[in-house]
Amino acid sequence: MLNTKQFIEAIEALEQQGINREITIQALKEAFETIVKKKHIDGLPDLMVKVDILMDEGRIDIYNIKNVVEDVQDDALEISVEDAKEYLKDPKVGDQVFIKLELEDFSKQDAMKFKSILKQKIKEAEKSAILAMYSDKINELITGYVEKIEPKYTLVNLGRTSVVLHDKEKIGDEKFDIGQSIKVYLLGVGSSSESGIVISRACPGFLKRLFEEEIHDVYDGTVIIKDIVREAGERAKVAVTTNDINVDPVGACIGQGGSKIQKICNQINKEKIDVVQFHNHKGLYVAECLKPANVIGVKMNENGSAIAIVKDGDLRVAIGRRGVNSRLAVKLAGCKIDIDVILILKKKVLQNKKIFLS
Repeated sequence: MLNTKQFIEAIEALEQQGINREITIQALKEAFETIVKKKHIDGLPDLMVKVDILMDEGRIDIYNIKNVVEDVQDDALEISVEDAKEYLKDPKVGDQVFIKLELEDFSKQDAMKFKSILKQKIKEAEKSAILAMYSDKINELITGYVEKIEPKYTLVNLGRTSVVLHDKEKIGDEKFDIGQSIKVYLLGVGSSSESGIVISRACPGFLKRLFEEEIHDVYDGTVIIKDIVREAGERAKVAVTTNDINVDPVGACIGQGGSKIQKICNQINKEKIDVVQFHNHKGLYVAECLKPANVIGVKMNENGSAIAIVKDGDLRVAIGRRGVNSRLAVKLAGCKIDIDVILILKKKVLQNKKIFLS
């Protein structure tokens, strides 16, 4: 049997656990509606049910709403004018009658079903409330602590909820300790994961927010980050510019003796960061994107691809370990880049194929 007092006490107990009263009341209403529909008309969805939960009075009133009609076709949804006189003084066709249902009318089996539905409704409502709260934090850094470590993911507690950080969203092979405080980037909220919240430390957005936190000129907009590409745990390239002719945007990010950039590197598992100058001139920009290699010249082809010229000793630097530098340069520049060594190009020069920045 369902008991009013138990439900009122349950609402208050859940509220003490941090679950919003309105969430619980709404879940109770939906659970009651579901049980009434299943109990009285085999789950017919058109049945109208009204649930009033009056906390101050310690009362729960449940009503089956029926439409007053001349000719009853479905007695679960409709009531005749004559029968409606039991509830209304002067009923007319089109009126609605509220027929009160007593909690005592519900069986023990109904009560068990109700509790199961209520538990699920509260879980869904709480999840929706959490998603709504975190939706305002999309594309921002959030600090949480490591709650659990599994072979393929790390569980991060963000306060109101715990969220899975998949290994592919970690920075390389970084390791955590239980209870360790870590920063994560909120990629989005939705139904794509169990918690509905997707976080990352490997995305470009994570690095951009670190630049804003650690470098004042980036935070106040003096230095503008145009683009970031990463292979998390290996290398990142950050293209910067400024509208202030008195500011060196690259130097402002690196800091004296690399002090500023080192603070960021220390937070991303020693991932290397190349801060490069953004250029509208495509040839100059390609040369910047290939740093730390020293590019002697760049030839832009009609199809939009580029040929970058380096000295023999710089070829390995331009390509990078396992090709990471050249891959990131291609992503950042937005075009295909072929890298040639100056010794190889001597024959081309003799054929009057001059290589230049264009």
